Amino acid sequence: MTEKPRRRAAKYRRISDDREGRELGVQRQDEDLDTLGERLNLEFVADYVDNDISASTKSRKVRPDYKRMLADARSGEFEVIAAYTSGRLTRRPREHEDLIDLAVDHGIEFVYVRSPSFDLNTSAGRRIARILAANDAGESEDIAERVSREARQRAERGLISGGGTRPFGYEADRKTVRELEAELIRDAAHRILDGLATVTGMCREWNDKGIRTVTGALWTKHVLRRILMSARISGRREHKGVIVATAEWDKIIEPEESDRLRELLGDPARATYDGNSARKYLLTGFLYCGVPGCGDKLIARPQSDHQRSYVCATIGRSHLRMIAEPLELYVREAAFDYLSEFVHLAAAVAPDASEGTQEAELWQELVNYQRRLEKLEEDFYVHERMPEARYRRLAAALETEIDKTRDRLTRTRAKSAIRNLPTSEARAREMWEERGLEWRRLFLGALVERVTIGPAIRGLNRFDPTRVRIKWRKPG
Repeated sequence: MTEKPRRRAAKYRRISDDREGRELGVQRQDEDLDTLGERLNLEFVADYVDNDISASTKSRKVRPDYKRMLADARSGEFEVIAAYTSGRLTRRPREHEDLIDLAVDHGIEFVYVRSPSFDLNTSAGRRIARILAANDAGESEDIAERVSREARQRAERGLISGGGTRPFGYEADRKTVRELEAELIRDAAHRILDGLATVTGMCREWNDKGIRTVTGALWTKHVLRRILMSARISGRREHKGVIVATAEWDKIIEPEESDRLRELLGDPARATYDGNSARKYLLTGFLYCGVPGCGDKLIARPQSDHQRSYVCATIGRSHLRMIAEPLELYVREAAFDYLSEFVHLAAAVAPDASEGTQEAELWQELVNYQRRLEKLEEDFYVHERMPEARYRRLAAALETEIDKTRDRLTRTRAKSAIRNLPTSEARAREMWEERGLEWRRLFLGALVERVTIGPAIRGLNRFDPTRVRIKWRKPG
């Protein structure tokens, strides 16, 4: 008796929620499908797996192997598709119509381990398939609604949501604060709120120090921003972006601080500025040309004549240039010397209640002005999109607003600035070495209003500190 030839078949396996990450559900389906193949005399010539991806009507995830399987079926790679149940293939009535088309147009047969098999080439088979599809969709939506309702109830009771990777700042139980990480979060939150750091700068600093995320990855601004904007770190529970309850875990920062962070970091203008527009040189924005009749800003000239320099930004002029390294060193040392005087003056300044503007709002206003100025500089110097006269007029207006806003910010946050800035020269030097360029610029910005560089003395080629005039900020 001649043995019937084995039919070419495809094996499709899927599991919606693989919490353990070991594909145990897919492996179990695989074993049962092998048994089914032996019983039905199938030869599996293709294998498709979508792990941890839902096929429900609510899911927006693409199932890459499912799409590839349908394309291969249309190409005649196999005659049969085997799955654990019809719901493993899809729970969407619209996708069931694609399966019916495969049966009618390409002769594909569908067989299942735990669902009844039927002939989609007959009207009766198609009717049964459509009924089952509607049933699967309804069951899937019932489950989704039940899960959503349970999630909302847990949130409203302040309970932990499910498992997964532990949150940064907390132990594996997701409740107990991990103090070393919590202190990092507090430091980042306070420095950002007080205008002494940005999210991007904190990521750079942590990465440089070897601090990693809970998965061992480098920090990115998106990851850290998500942590700082989360209500979790203030001991509160949120559901779909809305704070709904006090949480069962301990807080790392105060709710009032969290609210300010969420407002500050949630502004799209700040997100843009924080990421790509940060200054890259220590004294950019502080330096002004002291040549009589000029007064323009100095801009960085990287590696000109093998040395970094600051030069006058006025187009068509080359009347002022200063080597960057000795100038930066001089301004840094002068700031260290001035720090104790600034601290003493600020300690005597009472908060000006008439200002009435929150520090976060002023900081955001300053960020917006700086972002506009840097965009203007890029349009003029890099893209040459406007006449020089118009650039000068617009830049002067923005610089005036920046100076006014900085002065208001300095007065409003005099006390908090001293709380967060180093209050001794020794500590300032330590932090200068510990932290990156961004912190150094913010430190200088709290003390220095502007630095004017006078014209060079003919024949004097070394750095001349008498050319440097620093205008210091006064608190209050």
